Amino acid sequence: EESAAHVVERPSMPLKRDPYDRDGTRRSEGKPEWSVLPLAKYLRGVAAQIDANLQKHGSPPAEKLDEFVSKLVAHSQKQARHAPRRVRDILQNLFSSRFAKFWNFVRNEKIRSATPEELKAALIALADALQELSEPRVATRRGQPRIDRPIR
Repeated sequence: EESAAHVVERPSMPLKRDPYDRDGTRRSEGKPEWSVLPLAKYLRGVAAQIDANLQKHGSPPAEKLDEFVSKLVAHSQKQARHAPRRVRDILQNLFSSRFAKFWNFVRNEKIRSATPEELKAALIALADALQELSEPRVATRRGQPRIDRPIR
């Protein structure tokens, strides 16, 4: 009783902060909504980088390209990890299907050596697919059109 009255009497005295952050803001309030658009932009940038390097230096050695693909897959997995759970599964399926010919996306392992052109085509196709995911889709349900929320 006395300590509660004591705090009221001196309002200028700051209260102790909770070390577990239970006394104030929630993390989700300040956290921006996740979007596929930055990932699509990143993939388009990598495809442009591959194109520029092909024009400047020609085709890289297989080992160097494999290392590049490994880093690309690791970075893409890291980006997808921040996505909501239902979107994460969609992303994993998209990446796995586009890279299936030459790379195991889930395990980040080489299946066979890829050509830079093949990698570039896969990245552009992925970026286009991600762009489509971000746009609202019109779906019909029992004859009535409705707009599904886009994946952002």
